[in-house]
Amino acid sequence: MEWAGANHVIMPDKIGGDHMAVLITVPDLIHFLGNLDWWKDETSPNLEEVALRQLPKKYQNKSLKELQVRERTGCNVIGYKDAEGNQHINPDANHSLSADGKLIILGTRQSIKKLNKIFQLD
Repeated sequence: MEWAGANHVIMPDKIGGDHMAVLITVPDLIHFLGNLDWWKDETSPNLEEVALRQLPKKYQNKSLKELQVRERTGCNVIGYKDAEGNQHINPDANHSLSADGKLIILGTRQSIKKLNKIFQLD
């Protein structure tokens, strides 16, 4: 299907098999990830994707250190996808961020709201 031009291919049998295998090897991790739901309460963990292009110009093309996401919001940047589509897991604080990139953020519902307010994403 990818050869035919599909952007994403979902294979339920593979997903189900992979899920059963990780339930055996890392059950607490899967439980944690399964609880990432923003509709429960203010302390529920949540993952958020932030397109850096959405940020006001004064926050674009900065490093993580300059943005101070953790210090200002309590959220953790657990990933960065650059303009070329390369994924950086747990990026270094001095990593330079392109306005065409995206951040993957982990935080509580409350800290995500704070992030949206501080970085004017609402």
